[in-house]
Amino acid sequence: MKMNAIIKITAILIVALYFCATAFAQEKAKHKEPPIRHVILPPEKKRPAPPLIKKALPSAERDLSPYMTASDEATLREALKAYRANNFAGAISETKRLLKQGEGEVPEVAAYFLGEFYLKQADAGGDKEALPNAVTAFQNAVDDYPKSNRTTYGQFRLAEVYIRRGFYHEALGNFKRLIDRGYDDEFTIKAKIGRAKTYQAWGRWSEAKSSFLKVLNEETGLSAEEKTIVLLGNADSLYQMGQFEAAYQGYKMVAGSTPEYRFSDSASLFQFGEAAYRSHHVEDAKSPFFYFYNIYPNHPLASVALLRIKTILAMEKALVASQKKLKVTLITPKIASIDDNLKRMAQEVIRASDKDPIANLGKILLALETIQNCLKTVPLKIADAKERLACNRPLAEEAFYPKSKLRLGLREGIKADALDLLKHGAPSTTAQGVLLEAIYHFKKYKDIEAVVEIETTLLMSLPGNSPYRKEVEDTLHETIVNELGLIREP
Repeated sequence: MKMNAIIKITAILIVALYFCATAFAQEKAKHKEPPIRHVILPPEKKRPAPPLIKKALPSAERDLSPYMTASDEATLREALKAYRANNFAGAISETKRLLKQGEGEVPEVAAYFLGEFYLKQADAGGDKEALPNAVTAFQNAVDDYPKSNRTTYGQFRLAEVYIRRGFYHEALGNFKRLIDRGYDDEFTIKAKIGRAKTYQAWGRWSEAKSSFLKVLNEETGLSAEEKTIVLLGNADSLYQMGQFEAAYQGYKMVAGSTPEYRFSDSASLFQFGEAAYRSHHVEDAKSPFFYFYNIYPNHPLASVALLRIKTILAMEKALVASQKKLKVTLITPKIASIDDNLKRMAQEVIRASDKDPIANLGKILLALETIQNCLKTVPLKIADAKERLACNRPLAEEAFYPKSKLRLGLREGIKADALDLLKHGAPSTTAQGVLLEAIYHFKKYKDIEAVVEIETTLLMSLPGNSPYRKEVEDTLHETIVNELGLIREP
């Protein structure tokens, strides 16, 4: 009896399981997924990223290339030994030897990193053929190993070298090919930034600004460094277009979000101060100029930054005096007295070995500002001074005495440096502003023919979208009307 009961129960369970399995199968059939189809995505959609180059290991020579793996390092062991010893020729020679080792991984690695060694050789200077050789090396690598997972990297580096050589059409073409792949990978973002930087290097500021803004609007996955580069690039483009208020706001945004990055690029740091100064945010201009002067004291624009600082401090002092405050403490840069600096700045620096006219002009303008400040603040009689003098009035007066050598030196220095600066095409936006200030100082010497020569040369050299074009036209017109009387006022 017990056995029959067990058999009946087992049979019932089997039947129940069968019906459950059948019901489950029928339910699954109702919701059966369609077979996977291979479809072509429309152009506006991004395809998934392809396999990238293997991530570089910590042991890789990231100084040479962030895309070098530990395996690549082992392959290039002897070449890297020469590279670490700054023997670039030896590194190149060893890499070329590896290129001859038939087929396989070794010659492929050598082909792609040969260009990197040439770039390091170019950075070190001394070999004019290093950059052309880098172009050839990267182009050969891409052509010889088109199926390599390093091809994208090679095309990107080739585009970067094109920018350095001034081959902007070629650089844009390479970046466009990388973008048009449609992949949502790091090289697509880098190529979009590279396209904007190409326009920036080319001086096509409107296209540069549009390209940088496009990256900001389209790419949500930018790293902190990439976002800073894009924001700075956009601000730099606005500055060069003379949109100083917008440029100032852009620089201010970068300074607020990544303050440590403000000092890594001298041009952007100076332009931050200049944009604030030109858009009348004088208080905010002081800090960038202070940082610039202290971090880059030997930069060609250091004297211009110091000139700006002194002007801003003088404005602050005048404001405080007008508000009748009794005691004011101003933080000022350490500036030697005119007795120590005037002759050095006005005699030795004029036509100095700087080989940089804008540096010389900045130093002359700084000397002139110091002289004029001395004439304004120091009494005619030394005995009338109630405190220790910061400058020597007789020496300052000599700078404006018609027949003095000091005056002639200053005048000739301004003229020669201004014209030198204009010999090589359109000056930068910063240089245009410095040249205009030089013209205003030069007018005080009453050498009108020289003033007209500088003004007309500057006007012919200015790009059509220069923020200073109208001011230069106006000052030239004023010079001719007031001094030469050749034009009647309407």
